[in-house]
Amino acid sequence: MGVMVSSDELRRATMEYLDWRIYGFFFAFTSVMFRALFVGITRTKVLTLASVVMSVVNVVLDYLLIFGHAGLPRLGIAGAAIASASVPFLASYPRLTVDRRRYGLDRLRRFDFRLIRQVLSISGFTMLQYFISMSTYFIFFLAVERLGQRDLAVANIARSLYIALFIPVSALSTAANTMVSNLLGAGRTQEVIPLIRHLTLISVGITALFAALLVLLPRLFLSVYTNEAELITASIPSVVVIALASLSSAASSIAFSAISGTGNTRHAFLLEMLALAVYTLYIYVAVVRLR
Repeated sequence: MGVMVSSDELRRATMEYLDWRIYGFFFAFTSVMFRALFVGITRTKVLTLASVVMSVVNVVLDYLLIFGHAGLPRLGIAGAAIASASVPFLASYPRLTVDRRRYGLDRLRRFDFRLIRQVLSISGFTMLQYFISMSTYFIFFLAVERLGQRDLAVANIARSLYIALFIPVSALSTAANTMVSNLLGAGRTQEVIPLIRHLTLISVGITALFAALLVLLPRLFLSVYTNEAELITASIPSVVVIALASLSSAASSIAFSAISGTGNTRHAFLLEMLALAVYTLYIYVAVVRLR
């Protein structure tokens, strides 16, 4: 952090958060595996329930631990790192509702190197793709941090709104990935392209609705994040840009997930690398050179 972050105050806050959040990775990994199971067997309602449970627990514990209510210590940003939980729910749900024997959840199995190789041959490119994708986000925020804390605050608010705007697209993209795989597995290849078109129309339609609200009422949405008038005003141009950019993302994400759903992760990886190369070049020109 000393090498990457120039602000002493920001570096201290980051370390305070990471000192606790690092332990959450083990639970996050478990949660991701259960989520993959339920998406794969098309039991996605449980993910909605898990999200509700996690959100309620997170909000309540954030309130109690960040501000020190109900006799709990006031931990500040460290409290935010501690206040997440969905693994107990996701781990207990299969025991109650899923045929564990059918999916091999009823016992520990021997370590199958052949299966691991088979999984990695498909997922290796996807793992590398996500790693590099997250790295470019990281590079972006490191570059913006050197412009000043106000610019970093604007970038974080804009990204948070973009993620919120992207939630329906992300869900539809996951559906596209799974449904394309299922159609190909069932030999119904002629239905793949119509499915992609249908999901793309839904994705763009939903995104256009939310993007229009964001452009028309930016101050209303930004006031959720801050009550500082100057910061809200400084964030509006970025919010308008991400609202417009989300329309192209709504279409491209469906197509991209459909490619991954065919199992052709090598081509998906190459497409991602092309996009990220342009993105990284833009960061260098816009932030580093033009500031």
